[in-house]
This record gives sequence, structure tokens and C-alpha cells, in this order.
Amino acid sequence: MKAASMKAANDGLSLKLRAISEPVRREILRLLRRQGLCSLDRADGMCAADLERHMGLAQPTISHHMRVLAEAGLVRAEKVGTWVCYSRDDAALRRLARAVRQELEQKSGDQRGKEATSS
Repeated sequence: MKAASMKAANDGLSLKLRAISEPVRREILRLLRRQGLCSLDRADGMCAADLERHMGLAQPTISHHMRVLAEAGLVRAEKVGTWVCYSRDDAALRRLARAVRQELEQKSGDQRGKEATSS
């Protein structure tokens, strides 16, 4: 295997796949889909404190995971007073699923999968 191919890919699809490779982040995405878990009575999503309570993790750990998910474009963050509320970007998750299918079905050298995740 060539040294260049052993380096971590930095394309959009790889960034998103690394974000969901961590089981804790997948659990967070599942929690964000549920309704009625937000202390601020928001219709969807959860505040950071709610995530801490449901996940049993410390605030810095939740912040790290949420930053990774946000940088991958899979969640949205909104400041509400002193709170930060997070919600899933379901459209981005659907695009990710579609891009993974395209990537795995494409022929070697075909770049369609990479183009699909650039947004």
C-alpha cells in the first residue's frame, strides 16, 4: 500500500464518517431525534445540559463530541440565552447515507461520491 493512501482522507465524506465512527456520537444523534427531552421545551433537539444528563458524560466531553458533529455538518447549534441547544440536520444525514451508497457502488477512479458530500 502506498504511503499516501495510508494517510487519513480529508474529503467531506471521510470527515462525516469519522464523526459517526464513535459510538457515543451515534447515540447522541439518536437522542437528538427523540422529542420531549429538552429542558427548554423545544420541539426538537436538546440542550447541552440535557445531553450531559442523558449520556452521563461531563460537559467538556459533550462539548467535544458536539463540536465534531457540528464541524461535520451533522448537527446545528443554537445559542439560547446561556444555553446551547443542538438539533440533528436530518437532510445532511440523508445526504451522507446517499453518499456512502454511491461511494460503495462506484467504480474505481469515479469521483461521484466525493462530489455528493462537498455541500
